[in-house]
Amino acid sequence: MKKLIFIQLMILSVLADIQATEVSGLISSNTNWTISGSPYIVTGNILITVGATLTIEPGVRVQLNVSKTIQVNGALVARGTEADSIVFTSNTGFIPGAWGNIYFTGSSTDAIFDANGNYLSGSAIEYCVLEYGGRIEDNDADMLLIEEACPLIQHSSFKNAKNDGIHFQIYSGNTYDKYSLKDNFFTGCKHGIDIHALIDSVFVTNSRFTHNECGIYSSGYIIVIRAKPLFIQRSSD
Repeated sequence: MKKLIFIQLMILSVLADIQATEVSGLISSNTNWTISGSPYIVTGNILITVGATLTIEPGVRVQLNVSKTIQVNGALVARGTEADSIVFTSNTGFIPGAWGNIYFTGSSTDAIFDANGNYLSGSAIEYCVLEYGGRIEDNDADMLLIEEACPLIQHSSFKNAKNDGIHFQIYSGNTYDKYSLKDNFFTGCKHGIDIHALIDSVFVTNSRFTHNECGIYSSGYIIVIRAKPLFIQRSSD
């Protein structure tokens, strides 16, 4: 019986390797990563170009090789569900910094909301798990880097990042009136959220922080609503 179980597990492992889809390079037209192609193995850096959208289905696993990144100049729509989250993880080993990061640039497509704050379109990270990222070549990086951009980020977990779980760089001063992070979980990061921003306010709502060196590190103005346990540190500059 034990031998039969071992053989079955070996067959499943081989089938998983056959099913995996290797991806790298430019995404210059609308592209879907589907559950039937999962897991997606990122063997080289991904660049989503302006005007293109990468949509990832619920339940998909994205496994990145060492230092590999996903740079979003267009749109990334990764919307899992409560039952089927989308996972961004390492393909080489489960230690902090095993892969690079996801980077939303200033040219990326911002999320659009209706008058009641409901998501309509644009970049989104929802019901996702990001884990073990945060190192590019020999330099620490932030697992999710947002620079002059406004993707939807909610119902997601950020785990075991080498540096920050989420890092905001918003310096334009008039890019956004406010930014909202809802129902997220941060654990095992240097900073759960690192905010360097010149915007009116960043709202952190219904989020949990545990086993981070610092929950939120901020040089901007933040409003925390029901986030615990939490340690906030404000920079001196």
